Amino acid sequence: MKTVEIVSPESVGMNSKGLENVTKNIQKDIDAGITNGAVVLAARKGEICYLEAMGTTDIETNRPAKVDDVFFLMSLSKSLTAVTVLKAIDQGKFRLDTRVSEIFPEFGANGKENVTVFHLLTHQVNLMNNFHPVPGVDGLQGLTDLEAVAKAAAAVAPISKIGEGFTYNPILTYSVLGYLLVLTDEKKRSFSQIVKDEIFTPLGMTDTSFGRDKSDPRIVPMVFCYGPQKNKKEAVFLNGWNKGEIPGGNAYSTAYDVFKFAEMLRLGGSYNGARILSPAMVKFAMNNYTGNKPNVSFTSDFYRLGIELDHIPGNYSLAGGYIRGEGYHASPVGMFASPHSFAGMGGGSTIMMFDPEKELTVVYLGHGHTLGLEHFQRMQKINDLIIGCVD
Repeated sequence: MKTVEIVSPESVGMNSKGLENVTKNIQKDIDAGITNGAVVLAARKGEICYLEAMGTTDIETNRPAKVDDVFFLMSLSKSLTAVTVLKAIDQGKFRLDTRVSEIFPEFGANGKENVTVFHLLTHQVNLMNNFHPVPGVDGLQGLTDLEAVAKAAAAVAPISKIGEGFTYNPILTYSVLGYLLVLTDEKKRSFSQIVKDEIFTPLGMTDTSFGRDKSDPRIVPMVFCYGPQKNKKEAVFLNGWNKGEIPGGNAYSTAYDVFKFAEMLRLGGSYNGARILSPAMVKFAMNNYTGNKPNVSFTSDFYRLGIELDHIPGNYSLAGGYIRGEGYHASPVGMFASPHSFAGMGGGSTIMMFDPEKELTVVYLGHGHTLGLEHFQRMQKINDLIIGCVD
């Protein structure tokens, strides 16, 4: 990775002391075993004013975190896929209201005849409220076979009426979206090649890919974090997802590359001379399209943590992530973010956030997968700490 220019926080209207407090809070999490390490970036008006590598990114070798570490993005991968889909719409390949069965006839079965691209992007198809096992797919490794997963999704019946619920399922819904990209591609490219050509290369995201050679020494292995005890990386099945294509889950990237992608969205679809989306598309995509419907995939977490269902509304956009919205409710974007602020988030723990009103962009890539809504709450806290540094 080339040298990243970092400006003083005060030169872009950020508070140095506040950012020091961000570092202290993340270090407390490392000391408590909530995470093992992280690379964190904050930028204002397009200028990076904070870039820190903290803790370790391989607990077995005690490798210190480095700013160019390559992280497994997990569900943050959805934003990369969603933007590629939105670009295809910008190019006229299909529409938001195109029925999936018009492109992928097998999908129009078991009550899914009227499912549209919009339903898939916003998790309102309600196929399954769990990620695995998927009927018709052979084990966890089978989820890396894009065509097989898409065809398995075609055979599944919805668990509730289309459009009535918000059932988060990055594996099935986003695999179908990735397959639609393949089916409509005149160059007959693979999904991963499409995303590379249409998104990564134009933006200069040279360290980003779907799938990754596991021998790459910069890869941060996946581990779970349950507290002060250490956990063996071999025990985490996600380390086997380096091959194949999971549009909703197995992208790899660095903090600097994710920053470029987030900046493109914050700036209305273009970055460094590369136009990815039209300004009209970005403006339309960055809205709440699930209303205050709760994410039923996390209902058990709501009850376990004593959280009211309506305190964490879906607030889902078309770009693979969450819109802050207005009022008092929890949000991974941050409580203090402006209404049209956006966050794409994945376990692992990963998040990118931008606040267009405050001209603020944040990337957090962590080592240590935190289960459930605890990750959601922690990302809200970190984003709010950084938002609080804006003068």
